[in-house]
Amino acid sequence: MDIGYNTESQYEEEARNLGIWYDGELDLGRMLEDDEFRAKSRLLELHFHDAVVDLSPHLHASGTIERIFGRPIPVVVFDMDCPGWEEEATQAANPAELIEDFLA
Repeated sequence: MDIGYNTESQYEEEARNLGIWYDGELDLGRMLEDDEFRAKSRLLELHFHDAVVDLSPHLHASGTIERIFGRPIPVVVFDMDCPGWEEEATQAANPAELIEDFLA
């Protein structure tokens, strides 16, 4: 699905400008030994979570979701590395009436 811009490169550019982006694979050994790497990784994770939750209301309000899918649908947020966060994030990302079934 194309919504008119390259969100991945925009996100990476923003994270680089904030000084929290790092290149390469996530290395568990480096994560355990390098405090700066660990801090950047955590900041990047938090920033990504905020970006995902903040983007969804704009997609709803602008009508983008309804235009693409033909009707309003909820954005279900998921991060396999952060179990339990999905419900809170999905609630924050959507109008209440769209997620009633999700929360039931």
